[in-house]
Amino acid sequence: MVKIFAITTTTENLIANVNGTAKASVIFTVTNNSAKPIRGIATTQALERTEASWLSLDGAAEKDFPAGETQQFTVIFDKPLQPLTEGQTEPEEKYPYRLIVASAVRPDEDFDEGPLVTIYKPERKSLVKKAGIPWWVFLIIGVVVLAIVGVVLFFLLSGKAKKAVPDVTGKPTNIQEAKRTLQEAGFTVGDPTEILAPDKQVNIVLDQDPDAGVEAVEGSEVKLTVTQKVTVPTTLKGKCFVDAFNILAKADLAVNDFEGNAQDIGNCTTKVQDTVPTEKTVVAKGSQVTLRFPCVPTTIKPCRKGSVTDLPTKTKPGVTDGTTKLKPGISEGTTQMKENPAKLKP
Repeated sequence: MVKIFAITTTTENLIANVNGTAKASVIFTVTNNSAKPIRGIATTQALERTEASWLSLDGAAEKDFPAGETQQFTVIFDKPLQPLTEGQTEPEEKYPYRLIVASAVRPDEDFDEGPLVTIYKPERKSLVKKAGIPWWVFLIIGVVVLAIVGVVLFFLLSGKAKKAVPDVTGKPTNIQEAKRTLQEAGFTVGDPTEILAPDKQVNIVLDQDPDAGVEAVEGSEVKLTVTQKVTVPTTLKGKCFVDAFNILAKADLAVNDFEGNAQDIGNCTTKVQDTVPTEKTVVAKGSQVTLRFPCVPTTIKPCRKGSVTDLPTKTKPGVTDGTTKLKPGISEGTTQMKENPAKLKP
């Protein structure tokens, strides 16, 4: 019997992200195999130990399918987790389910089942508290050690002259040159602190402590702050838009926009030809990357620069109301970055 709906997914086995709940999301692609338009209704089928309340659809459950056309459904798995008692171990568990899509006109007769998807919850262990020395003993020891260190530093530094700290922030130089400038001025420099600042250049000092011009004891440490950095992946060329989108998300980068024909890009009839910045370029973590696709402009299919929201609705990679969401297998927090509250100098 010919299936009315062909249901596929690239993720049939997935390890849940455990953080208060066991959570995972899977995208299903559903195609209308018939020669006429159909309105389809998607539902989930919980199997074995899986509970129906843990499964939900991200977005509308009913969608219109033109003849031969495709739609996508995202299923969210979210299982509450109970706190573990001291020394308790909770073994790995698996929770299977299916996506079912039925005709809105004859749901009991015209329906098809998707492939079996299994979500794995990893093993959990709680820490075992060991009897040891009372906390207040460590507090006393810490106070004594700090007092000794303070006295030693006082005698070591009291006889040294003070100097103005050089300004090494925001200059077109790299971190090595900034360290050399400070060391030549008589200061020490430790490993810099990295913060999330996707709008800043890499290898540029964003902040320093003490500030430039402050009188500090010669030989004291100057702390530097720089942006976290990543490398543009080398596996983007030859990929469809959705695959390139996922690769960038896993690399803690984001898709800024694309260059090419939106229809061809959305249908994956054209693939990534180049990127801006190019592959292997070191950039700030969270930076935006433009995907370039080959395109021959015509009246029907113009070549232009566009964003994710310009793609056909059925092929947008997890976009709802203009918000870019995570793809299967990507932990939450990977692309949704917050600006570090640390002071950044222009």
